[in-house]
Formats: sequence, structure tokens, C-alpha cells
Amino acid sequence: TSSEAKDTKKEKEEKKCKAAADNQSIRFAFVKELYLKGSMTMLQVKTAVKEAYPSGPTPQYMRIRQLRNEKLGDLYFDDKTLAKNRPGLRDFESIVVQATAIPEVTTSNTLLINVYRWHPQKQELSKPVEMALNKHTRASELKKILGEFADLPPAEVRIVKAPGFRLKELSYIPHMPWGMHNLKEGTKMCNKPWRCRSGDNLIFKDVRVKEIIEEQKNSVAGASGVYTPAPERAIKILSPEEIEERDRKLKEAEEKYLKGVTDAKEKDGVPPPPAFAPPPVL
Repeated sequence: TSSEAKDTKKEKEEKKCKAAADNQSIRFAFVKELYLKGSMTMLQVKTAVKEAYPSGPTPQYMRIRQLRNEKLGDLYFDDKTLAKNRPGLRDFESIVVQATAIPEVTTSNTLLINVYRWHPQKQELSKPVEMALNKHTRASELKKILGEFADLPPAEVRIVKAPGFRLKELSYIPHMPWGMHNLKEGTKMCNKPWRCRSGDNLIFKDVRVKEIIEEQKNSVAGASGVYTPAPERAIKILSPEEIEERDRKLKEAEEKYLKGVTDAKEKDGVPPPPAFAPPPVL
């Protein structure tokens, strides 16, 4: 009876995983059933996954996460055993294998950051790449990581942190603080001004590529090479006497308009005067 119950549970889990693979709205596909021990290190787990799934990523480029309600769950840290990553581990549980963009070693200090690249000439954002980064990573180290990832010199990499709603406002991205104001090379990701947490967004670009708005600004400068913005219009505060005079003129203009409408009605074939337009406010 006990064995039959186990078989029934096993069949339910297999059907659930296969159903998830058949559902196109779910990003997971059932690969294979593995027999793992709770005492195994995550390197041993990844090696076992690679042996069972030869076409999958190598352990160095592999991330293990929990599958919870057909969604990505907690990250399994490389410095813990399988049982410590998943307290209460039991049979027929599911894990997710992710291929990473860069080699990763995950610990309790790891942050999962969505990284975008900004293309100034196209005014476009690349698709996000989820990177596992240590929260104590310094700005200089992050520039080196992103430089190696995008094949850019670290000195030419500029990075900004962007709230989610700004990712849809592409016209705003060129105006973000790319100069890394108040950011020293030794600043850590978890400290001011970034204070990064898992799920945050970072955008980087090649500073050697000029923004389109900069080129347009230079073209407006003309032969002199000096850009002169339009003069600002001053705001005038009216005195009580000026306000009274303005109201009087508005009233006279309105009375003139109403008189014109009345005269037009009395004369056939004569169109009414144009719509009332008050004089400009001083």
C-alpha cells in the first residue's frame, strides 16, 4: 500500500511537470528525474544535472532555483548543501536549472540584478540579463564585469540604477545621471547611492558613443559652435490696479463680442463675428 501511494504521488508529479512543459505560457520543461542526497554540495548537484542533461549548461554557468507554483522560487546558494538550501526537503520536489550569462558563485550575499545595455545611437534598450552579483561588489569591479560581458574597456563603461517605470520612458534615459555623480570607484552596490536589492535594474552603456540628443544639440549650435538656449520668459506679478484694468478690458471685449452677435442676427446673410478671444494676460 505504501509503495502504491508513492507510485501514485510520483505519477502525479510527473504529469504536473509534463503538463508544465506542454503549456507554452510556462517557461519550464521537464527534463529528467534525478536521485539526489540532501548532503550533496551544490557543485555535486550541478555535476549530476550536467551528467543527466548533457546539452545543458556547465556547472560554472548553471544556476539552481526552487520551482514554486510553476514560478521561479528561492535561489540555491553554492556555499550550502542541498538540504540547507531547501529545509524540509522531500521526495518528488522540483528544481529549476538556469543557464547564466557569466560564471557565477552564489552565496547569501548574492543579488539577482536585471542588467540592460543602452544603445545611444538607436535609443534602444537591450533585453534584460539577470545576473547574480555580490552585494559587496564595488563600482570598479562592476564596470570590469560588465566590460567583459559586453566586450568593452571597463574605463568606458557607465552605469545607472533605474526604477522599473523608467524602463518604459526611453526619452528619459539619456538624461539619467550617467556621470556617476557622488559615486566613487570603491562604492559598493549595497551602499549609497544605489542600495541595490534583488530585482533592481541597472543600465550600462559605452560612454564613447554619443547620444543622439547631444548631436542634435551640437547641430543647433551653428557655425559659432556655441549652443544658446532660448531666453526664459519672466513672470510678472500684477498689482491690484493692473488686475482691475485687466478685468475691465476683458469685460469690454466680451460686451463687444455679444453686441456683434446681436447685430449679426438682425442682418440676414451677415456671418457672426469670430469667437471671443480675450486679450493676452500681461
